[in-house]
Amino acid sequence: MSIINDALKKTQQHRKNGKEKSVQAIVKPVEKRAAELIRKYDRIPWKTTGIVTMTILLVILAAATYQQMRSVKYFLQPMHNTQEKVNIVLDGVFLSNNMNVALINKQTMRLGDRVNGMKIVAINLDTIKLQGENGTIELRAGATYSL
Repeated sequence: MSIINDALKKTQQHRKNGKEKSVQAIVKPVEKRAAELIRKYDRIPWKTTGIVTMTILLVILAAATYQQMRSVKYFLQPMHNTQEKVNIVLDGVFLSNNMNVALINKQTMRLGDRVNGMKIVAINLDTIKLQGENGTIELRAGATYSL
């Protein structure tokens, strides 16, 4: 039995020594390559590193400024239709000998008053006429108009 134990011990020692050698075979080249890289990059001057860093920062700043300028340019562009459309309802017309009154959106209006930038030029029995930049519009009582 001692022959078997001796053979087993020798095998275990041989395997242990083999593993240590294989680990050393992997670690040594990696350490050597790391040392070469450190020596190589130690030669890069600090000025070059600074210039590269500043260039990157300037590119980032330029991109951010360009984006801001695009948004400001869009904001400053004139709107095509600055006035919102307003619903106008001619609720009724009141005629008398000395005064004609139109009830528009529950507010009394007379000749010459303005509704949504348009001037009232005529008040008839069931209609009124509004004069604007684009021409004359006639509104009928009881109807709703979007102007």
